[in-house]
Amino acid sequence: MLTRHPSSVITKLESNLSEATFIQYNCARITAIINRYNSDFTTYKTEDDIDLSLLTHDLEWTLIFYHFPNYYSLLSSLNNFIVNKSTFNLNQIVLFLKQLVTDISVFYKKVKVLTEPCLHLLPLINARIYLCELILNILSNSLDLLGLKTVKYL
Repeated sequence: MLTRHPSSVITKLESNLSEATFIQYNCARITAIINRYNSDFTTYKTEDDIDLSLLTHDLEWTLIFYHFPNYYSLLSSLNNFIVNKSTFNLNQIVLFLKQLVTDISVFYKKVKVLTEPCLHLLPLINARIYLCELILNILSNSLDLLGLKTVKYL
């Protein structure tokens, strides 16, 4: 059984509106970066050869090696709940989201995702945009598990 009723998780989110707003703000921020890339860099877009080895900043790898496995662990726990009728604490999703957006916020401040569209920088920009798309998918799916929609604009 669920260890918390879904409405209690939503109430907890609503009671701490600043955290919910911070999560949604980060969704909107990533969406804005991706939209700007899609409008300003369309002639340079090369999705076929995304090279994640070009990501060199520690924060990029923190997102990949810390948060991505945590997300899959969360999904595994949820799957175990569904298949085996075990317990699942919905607050795990909220805590995961809070940790993820905290690191995303630091990532924005320290790593410039979009730079000038110089040919030698485009492979790195493409890799960073791909990372942003993966993060947005994780955020959107996690919010969807809570019955919440992703905010695209603030």
